[in-house]
Parts: sequence; structure tokens; C-alpha cells
Amino acid sequence: MQKHNILGIGLLWFSAIVFIVYGLFGFFNPNIPADFGGLQMINGNGYAEIGAMYGGLQIGIGFFCLLSALRNDFYKAGLALLTKTIGVLL
Repeated sequence: MQKHNILGIGLLWFSAIVFIVYGLFGFFNPNIPADFGGLQMINGNGYAEIGAMYGGLQIGIGFFCLLSALRNDFYKAGLALLTKTIGVLL
């Protein structure tokens, strides 16, 4: 069993919590992320799109970060995911 950097594990745990909580907010109340982005949802398609993108996708990324923090074989893949998803935004 390989030991990993505590900073990397901590980053994965923190990211998992943030992504899952924000994803749950976005999934159950799509108005929250829509208001952050200045978007207006005028019909049901908008609610479904925002709920899926800012809810389902964020929850999925959060659970992958959680899996990466718990299992050594996903550790590098989890950090690579964070580097590519968050690094592109900066």
C-alpha cells in the first residue's frame, strides 16, 4: 500500500465536499446556480438543463473526488481531474 501526500488527500476531501454540496443545491434548486450566472429559466427545459449541468455533473465530480480520496488506485486520477477541471477555469 502506497502512502500519498496528505495535502493531496486533503484537497480531494475538500473538493468532494464542496462539489457534492454545491451539486445538491444545483440539483434540487436550479435557481441558485442560475442566479450566480445571471441566467433566466423561462421554461422547463431551462430547469432540466441547469439541474443536470450544475447538479448532476457537480455531484458526479464530487463523488469521484471522494472515491479518489478513499482508494489509492484512483488518487492520481482524482488529482488529474481537479487539475484539468479547475485549472482550466483559472
